[in-house]
Amino acid sequence: MTKTHFVYLLTALLLTAGLLVPADRAAAEQLKPFFFVSLSGYDAVVSDLDYVGKLGNNPNLSAAVETLLKAMTQDKGLAGLDKTRPWGLVVLPDEDNPANNVRAFGFLPVTDLAALLEALQGLGVDAEDGPDGSKQLVGENLPPSTFVKQIGAWAFLTNNPDNFKAAPADPAALLGGVEKKYDVALGLVVKNVPEPMKAVFLGQLDMTSQIMAMQQQEMGASAAQITQMIEQVKRYTNEVDTILLGLVINDASGKTYLDVEMTAKPDTETAAEMAEMKHAPSDFTGFYVPEATVTVHGVRKLSPATIAQAMSSVNAMHQGFLQSLEGQGLEPEQLDKAKQLIGELVGVVTKTVEAGRMDLGAAAWLNFDTATLIAGGTIAEPKKLDKTLRDLVAMVTEETPELKNSFKLDAQTLGDVAIHVLSMPAASVDDGGPLAELVGENLEVIVGIGPKSVYLATGRDAMDKLKAAIEASKAAASTEVLPTRASVAVTPLLAFIGKIAPDDETRQQISGVAGVLRMAGDQNHVLVTVEPIPNGMRERIEIEEGLLKTLGVMSQMLSGTLVPAQ
Repeated sequence: MTKTHFVYLLTALLLTAGLLVPADRAAAEQLKPFFFVSLSGYDAVVSDLDYVGKLGNNPNLSAAVETLLKAMTQDKGLAGLDKTRPWGLVVLPDEDNPANNVRAFGFLPVTDLAALLEALQGLGVDAEDGPDGSKQLVGENLPPSTFVKQIGAWAFLTNNPDNFKAAPADPAALLGGVEKKYDVALGLVVKNVPEPMKAVFLGQLDMTSQIMAMQQQEMGASAAQITQMIEQVKRYTNEVDTILLGLVINDASGKTYLDVEMTAKPDTETAAEMAEMKHAPSDFTGFYVPEATVTVHGVRKLSPATIAQAMSSVNAMHQGFLQSLEGQGLEPEQLDKAKQLIGELVGVVTKTVEAGRMDLGAAAWLNFDTATLIAGGTIAEPKKLDKTLRDLVAMVTEETPELKNSFKLDAQTLGDVAIHVLSMPAASVDDGGPLAELVGENLEVIVGIGPKSVYLATGRDAMDKLKAAIEASKAAASTEVLPTRASVAVTPLLAFIGKIAPDDETRQQISGVAGVLRMAGDQNHVLVTVEPIPNGMRERIEIEEGLLKTLGVMSQMLSGTLVPAQ
């Protein structure tokens, strides 16, 4: 790392294009930032480095960073910096100067600013005398007007030294406590965004909508989807309260995760939408299988906006299917029949979406020698789906009689679920490819239709896994679960991707990464959950310890501080 790179990293968190502090101290204590960045403190960063380094058998990682820092500052390190308290940057409405809309300032805790500035000289940052006891920072990667001054236990950075007269006594209070909850956090308090800024943003969205309207004929369903997304963003701009991103590394329970929280203003459509993100019973709980390579599950009521977006996607896919059929060289009668069947399937999906409730689950076992998928979900008009499936089989077998024995309608029943099976040699589907190694000699595609549900399964041991999931779902039918949850085992998934990669070079590259990931052992999952919070929802992306261990190993390569395995 060069001196200029370190200076850039050190100041990027603290500086913006126009850093200002509030116009008077009394007003500063009452200001409400609409954007902030917080870092829990230097010691917290060092602790995180220690954690990752120890996982990767590189316990000297933080020490190596400290040594590098001292070497770059002539053995001074970051003298004068209070390493126990948080850093921050806040952006606030500028009520005294509406034309500028905003003002912002960065701050960091210090015990002796003069000592810190002396240490930074080794990094190419010079401090010249400025007005009223301040210092002007001069450096290759610093803005032309950057002033710093210690006020109490804090150093403030600004582009106008006059603003030091009103620095808030405790700028950390403007972070709202997130610096205690997360190692690093970014927050957008939408309700505090100045109205002129909102007006400009909404005007840009309106202009984009008008462009999409003019291109509707050319872009078709895509333009309609973009327009719907724009309308949702506009609604969120007016109805969302706060958006927060927070990262935690090694919390009290040993977990590492990224949170994305969003809250809404009361009595709004967005608030009602988020209120549906709650624990609820599901008919497909058994399809969430933590032991699988990939598994997902969701159950919730759909909002009108979500239904509209889903319908737009369904219509776009329908149009895409119809266009692809046109290029298949089918006879007119065959083409009409195929379009009819696709229309019937789309009709079933449409009715299901319009019912306004999502309840589904899926699991996939994927590895170097395995590929199995099972899925189940609520569906409207199951009898219509069953009839359409039978008509589709009849059309295919009429045109290709040799496939007649491949289809087994009503092959068996699982309780009140009718099972239909398509079976054919895997080699006939993927001549010379890896399919047979993944699923076995025969490829089976299983479709199950119940009184209000549909099931799909394919691959190795698909029938057994489908039965187990259906039975587990019935046993847990009254259990309330999270509205959304997912789990991905990275190591076997990467092995599967390497298996089906199209060329040797790609397979070799993936194999190299997989070799490192194997050190993660069983702790190789990325877990995603969505759960309700007061007035909103939280999505959490958790990374298991084994994956962090691989990051520690990679840090050895980057730092050069390799430690032999014990």
